[in-house]
Amino acid sequence: MPTLAPCVACGQPAAWRCARCGDLCAAHVGRLPGRFVRFRCGECRGDAQLLRVHRSELERFSSRIASSLRAPVEGRGILALLVGVVAMLPIGRLWPWILPGGALALAAGVVLARRTAEGAEFDWPAPARFLEEVAGPLGRAAAALAPVWVLLLMMHGLRTYQIMHGSSGSLAASPLFWLATVLACAWIPAALVHSLTASAIADAAGPAGVVAVARRHPREWGTMAGVALGLALFALGAAALTPPTWAGIAATCLASVWGLLTLCCLAGALVYLHADDFGWGEADEAMVDLGNPDAPALAEEKPKTTPAPAKVPARQRLVAALDAKNARLALQILGEVASPGDEFDDALLLRIGQAAASLSEYSVAVNTLMLAGRGSSADSAKALVVAARILDERLRDTFAAKRLFRQVQERFPGTPAGDFAAKTLKEPRFLTARKDR
Repeated sequence: MPTLAPCVACGQPAAWRCARCGDLCAAHVGRLPGRFVRFRCGECRGDAQLLRVHRSELERFSSRIASSLRAPVEGRGILALLVGVVAMLPIGRLWPWILPGGALALAAGVVLARRTAEGAEFDWPAPARFLEEVAGPLGRAAAALAPVWVLLLMMHGLRTYQIMHGSSGSLAASPLFWLATVLACAWIPAALVHSLTASAIADAAGPAGVVAVARRHPREWGTMAGVALGLALFALGAAALTPPTWAGIAATCLASVWGLLTLCCLAGALVYLHADDFGWGEADEAMVDLGNPDAPALAEEKPKTTPAPAKVPARQRLVAALDAKNARLALQILGEVASPGDEFDDALLLRIGQAAASLSEYSVAVNTLMLAGRGSSADSAKALVVAARILDERLRDTFAAKRLFRQVQERFPGTPAGDFAAKTLKEPRFLTARKDR
């Protein structure tokens, strides 16, 4: 999750933005009463805007791998897993059953993928919505996975050929088998994503859409392909290590269906995080509010009864304003401090002086920088150099700048600031500078 900008008033993560003050948290914003949702800044009483970010900025796709692995074996996802295992179980004794059994297991996976893309838990749709949420998506998924069905039939034909010619080796000994496995693991994730967003079976069957998914999100596709290969090796290992009994067949089906449902969850997660890229839902489906739109309303008619936020130290507010590059707010806070030279260190005074110079408040900048220059640190030396340059380049007071550069040269010999001052004093305009009478 990315680091959110701090509130300029208290440093907490901000979820609103005021055009005058900067980023603000919920403690310094209130919702205006009325029909429309509007917010007001608690600092300057101006309008504040609720910040929105893309889902992919708040959550990385790789963080969904663990939850996708758990989804088929916890909560309502267990129901999809049981349906898939029961549907696939007869394949161990009846090979042609792979078509209806695989279709039922894929139907459970499609429903799980759609629920994940919607950000909801697994649940079977109502009978009235069966065609829309099961039959249609299942047909599109089967069409998008057509190359995988072809690979399965080719492997079945290869195994039949081995048996007919008396070969004692297993199918796993053939390089073609492993090539087909890798190709299937690369195709299945992108095909599942494409089937979720395709509008028709003919559209889903086209390989261009599957390739477009991989090209649009190559990192996520590579992650899903790697997970698919790992799950395939796990299922093949279960098939090789378990005996050819009903218990062994059930274990193999369990591993296979679990892998299929995990990939469906990952496909739904990718669509959920990048809904706008796939045309899923509304145009701003993937945008989320950083703050709560139902923030407490401001009671303007009784402002005294509204509890005021805790007083934040001036130094903390100053640092937050400078970090947010809000120079005007920083100068406003500086004006509230009676003795800034006693309360702030040289480094902070230097930053304040530079901020004042950026607003062309040169008198304030020079005074603040002179306060920072009272110390003996490197920040003090830098503050005096900056003040001298402002006097020379902005205020056109060459004599005062010369006097300040000479002070830096005498107080900080052998330092970068002292060397810079000595070099600058050799320029012709400083050699001839005289005090105006």
